[in-house]
Amino acid sequence: MKFSKKLFIKHLSILVVGTGLLILFGQNCAPSFVAVTSNSLSSTSGSLSTEFAATKSILARSCNSCHDGANGSTRLNFQTEREFISANLIVPGQPDQSRLIQRLKNYTGTTQLLKNMPPAGQLTSAQYSTLRRWIMAASAPTDNTNFTCNENETIEQRLPATTVKALSNKQYLNSIRDFLSIVRASPYDGWLYNDALNAAVLPTETDARFPRTMSALGRDRLNALFQISDVIANRLTNADGEVWGTVNNITQWNQSATCPQVTYPNISISCRTQIVRNLGLALYRRPLIETVTVNEVTSFMEEWTGVTEAVAVNNLIMRMLMSQNFLFHMEDQETESAGNPKLLQLSSYTIANRLSYAFWNTMPDNQLRTYAKNGNLGEDIKFVEALEYVLASPKVESSLREFAHGWLYLKETPNFDPDNPGIRLFSEGIVFDETMRTAMNDEAEELVSYITQSGGKFSDLFTTDISFTRYAPLMQVYGVTAAAPATITAANAVRMPAGTRSGVLTRAALLADVSGGQDLIHRAMRVKRELMCLPQPPPP
Repeated sequence: MKFSKKLFIKHLSILVVGTGLLILFGQNCAPSFVAVTSNSLSSTSGSLSTEFAATKSILARSCNSCHDGANGSTRLNFQTEREFISANLIVPGQPDQSRLIQRLKNYTGTTQLLKNMPPAGQLTSAQYSTLRRWIMAASAPTDNTNFTCNENETIEQRLPATTVKALSNKQYLNSIRDFLSIVRASPYDGWLYNDALNAAVLPTETDARFPRTMSALGRDRLNALFQISDVIANRLTNADGEVWGTVNNITQWNQSATCPQVTYPNISISCRTQIVRNLGLALYRRPLIETVTVNEVTSFMEEWTGVTEAVAVNNLIMRMLMSQNFLFHMEDQETESAGNPKLLQLSSYTIANRLSYAFWNTMPDNQLRTYAKNGNLGEDIKFVEALEYVLASPKVESSLREFAHGWLYLKETPNFDPDNPGIRLFSEGIVFDETMRTAMNDEAEELVSYITQSGGKFSDLFTTDISFTRYAPLMQVYGVTAAAPATITAANAVRMPAGTRSGVLTRAALLADVSGGQDLIHRAMRVKRELMCLPQPPPP
């Protein structure tokens, strides 16, 4: 896929810098993009840093014999710094906050497994110091070049290590909601959606039980997913009227000549086939495979053997909802890129999925599926057309706010105790409580969303004086006398008092305690590394 980067960067000026989403599509520094992904599960990046090489040697000698990922053990035999970061084993630049360091010293417990590691004897002081030096320098790993540009690098050198990712909780729940809008022919079918969610509690993404790869789905999350799927499948087929409505909506959702009308209770073979194909298209986010060697449709049709229509449809829905093809971002149908066996050419349906989940946090809608069906999204014009459609959707707002919340570390905005004497003294009569905390975070999220959606530049995020607050106590903090309009434009925007506030770094949520505490050096390091994505070498 080749097209000009100007249009892409215009719309993603914030997201690109904040999250490296260009890597989503395999960016290099050539004047074009290539819709490819790595055809290898190992790192393809260059040489290791001295600190990381020394760390890998220490782990190989002292830890990897037990921590190889087998039998549920925590894996430590990663090949790249990025993998250690993604596994939440290290926090770049903060060794004392890193799980790897925490398990080596000052770890207390009643059993041998809960004591300091390694069990056979602690690392030497020199080895321990080596690990700490590596983590201090890991904020700019030598194998992670998301935010640099080297004309001499090939695209496969820039690709991250490939893993199969599970849907996040938000992606999963949004996908369930959109699936129910298909089978129930209503926007959300709130009662069924709520009943399904009440059936189980999903472990959160910050929970150690939440799976990150195919190798560890996790018992607690698996149980929760099963309970949710079971409620949905049962409710959609628990009576003749329910199952009739379900199969009718499924077949008519992507209607074709094979099944213009469903006749219940004896559904024809053609209509059964249409049910399977449509459910697969919705939940697998791609057409089911129907080849001589692999035929997913034939496999699913076996659900009708010796059972009633209701049981067959129940089993079919349950089976697909619990399939890895629904629960994970599966990209196992790609073809080798022409001329380079290390890369895979992304299909149009995979590109549509990446766009949808990157910007909407849910499955593609009918229009995006149509783009994938009717054109090669690997081509410039088709991709830009699909991209413009995705970015114009109001569903982008939620994803932008979620991105801003994580990028700006708004979860660390303090929980204020309005009865704290220090806060009362500082606040000068303004009440700082949970409502104020929410207003502060909402303002920062809306600022990022506004700059992005209005076509602003990354620098605008750090210079704008537009107020986004409508909460009177926060307006009082800023000295703003008018509440921000519900829909803000450059013409109607309320401005901060001249010379007082400029950009996101001056907003209350960022000044409270988010950017590295009140220590100026730590705050500056946090802003440089985490917000502006600039490398910071370790101190001399």
